[in-house]
Amino acid sequence: MDQDRFTSEKERLLELQKQEIGLFERLREITKEQAEMLAADDAEAFDRSLDRSSEIIEKIEGLHQESEILMQSYTSNLPPAHAEKNDPVLIAANQIKDALSECARLHEINSAAAKAKADSYITGAGKLNVRRRSLGLYTQALTNSPTMFDRRS
Repeated sequence: MDQDRFTSEKERLLELQKQEIGLFERLREITKEQAEMLAADDAEAFDRSLDRSSEIIEKIEGLHQESEILMQSYTSNLPPAHAEKNDPVLIAANQIKDALSECARLHEINSAAAKAKADSYITGAGKLNVRRRSLGLYTQALTNSPTMFDRRS
């Protein structure tokens, strides 16, 4: 591969990586906001935030597909004496891996909180149903036995 093409691919790869890192930062912020929404029991805002995070994930996936192809070409054409620790492409790749790990960690925490919240809603709905049935049986018992409350007796 000639040096000009190698340089232009490297520049494009760095540009894609920068965009990916920016999107991961935004995704991390949304994920943190989602934790706050779950804690505040704001299901509507949480639901809207899921749409925003899905859009960002789609963008990341699109960028990643292109950058993965360029990364394969880039790494296969690196000079043998290449100093990996100082390579901006490889540094950015590590930043992306770290950002992905952090987002995955936060997502796991939010998933556990969302599951606990859903379980509490189900439990609450079950208790509400039992109360409703109890009140219904009480009302039914009263209507079947009106003499109990007849003032004339």
